[in-house]
Amino acid sequence: GVRAGARRRLVCARAVAGSPGSGSGGASASASSELGFDAPPAAPRARRPGSFVARPGALQGLPMVPPSEELMGTCFKAARKQGPKRGMKSALARNREQYTRQMDTLTVEFTTRLRTLCEGFVRPDRLHAFERELVLLTLGEGRYEDAISGVEKVRKKIVDVGKENTRKVARATTLEEIEDTREAGFAHVRSVYMSMGWAVDELKEVAKVCRRMPVVDLEVPTLALVGAPNVGKSSLVATLSSGKPEVCNYPFTTKAISMGHMFIDAAKLEPAQITDTPGLLARPDEERNDIEGLAIAALEHLPTAALFAFDMSEECGTSVQDQLSLFEELRGRFPHKPWITVSNKVDLDHGEGYAAAMAGARAETLEHVEAALRVSVLTNEGIDALRAQVLGVLTEAAATREAERERLGLTSADSGIGFGPRPHDREDGDASEGESSGAEGAQPRPRKPNRRSHGRAAVSGSGVHG
Repeated sequence: GVRAGARRRLVCARAVAGSPGSGSGGASASASSELGFDAPPAAPRARRPGSFVARPGALQGLPMVPPSEELMGTCFKAARKQGPKRGMKSALARNREQYTRQMDTLTVEFTTRLRTLCEGFVRPDRLHAFERELVLLTLGEGRYEDAISGVEKVRKKIVDVGKENTRKVARATTLEEIEDTREAGFAHVRSVYMSMGWAVDELKEVAKVCRRMPVVDLEVPTLALVGAPNVGKSSLVATLSSGKPEVCNYPFTTKAISMGHMFIDAAKLEPAQITDTPGLLARPDEERNDIEGLAIAALEHLPTAALFAFDMSEECGTSVQDQLSLFEELRGRFPHKPWITVSNKVDLDHGEGYAAAMAGARAETLEHVEAALRVSVLTNEGIDALRAQVLGVLTEAAATREAERERLGLTSADSGIGFGPRPHDREDGDASEGESSGAEGAQPRPRKPNRRSHGRAAVSGSGVHG
């Protein structure tokens, strides 16, 4: 085996040395044919720096993790199937070889399956910035990584226990001792796994939550609806798109990112995405909870236009003054995004704080509020005008994206182009903590010391409901 490996490495080295451009094309062809494959037409091209681009959708490809007890049963079943080796006349030698192979098979089955599960989970630094935020805000800080490392610890422990008991079986000297040692080894492995098997169930739960997270196509124009809680964002999403978010008359109904779709051009089947986000309160980022953090993450890391919804009736529970402050904050953080302003629930009278808030508003803010589309989902007032404005913004986004891709010579495999600078593309292993936002000039959101102490953002059962 050593000689065969050395010969194979020598043949590979000759094949590389004889690649085109080296002056030994004939040697390359003969060496390649000796290995059983055709000679390559040219030497492999070196990967250009920064060629790895994190794209959304990696979480939906996570492996299906079986329940811990099911995995254990599969491994023991495979081990006990190992029968005696034919041709061995001595019962002692035959049983020792069979039971040693059973212990070895049990160890290999456990370690191979557990390693495959761990390797199937994408490293956090390989996730798109938006998905990293979703994982952090939905699962909590470190839970994704801890679930993977927990299964890896189980694997390493099984390896140690399995090797130890395999050696004991191989050293047994009587038929009774061989069988007893094998059964004791099986019991030891089962005991160790059952004491640590909860890690597999935790990984299963993490994978289930991650696969339900929404996927945003960076190649499709996207509009994010933002505003205070209960201003009617979900109702607008349901009216404008195919999205069916939960709509209730109380704050923070939406606890997750929700996606809806519509066509910019029905004839060409050119799609667009409408994103419903959780409500935001007018307060510093350090005081915001993880549910609010999802809305900021969508604006920070996705190339979206933004629609800000006001509720001047104050029925939402947030004063007009606080809504104006929130609007000014978001406009200041993401100035390069196209903004649509909407005054929702115009079928209701203005709230008590409306006059005072408008009187003290800044001129620029007042200009945006006065130009806001007046709509009511209840009476259908202004919905057609809103739909037309949304289509106009998204159509312009599609045209801008195509023009920019042609100018840069990009293909559809490249990261999406939207409004403002796109999320940073990173080379392998470059996990930048201070990654910039999706809009130029936006400030990075401060991290809390420990997010485990704050309320988790929820993920809906279907992945598209808030």
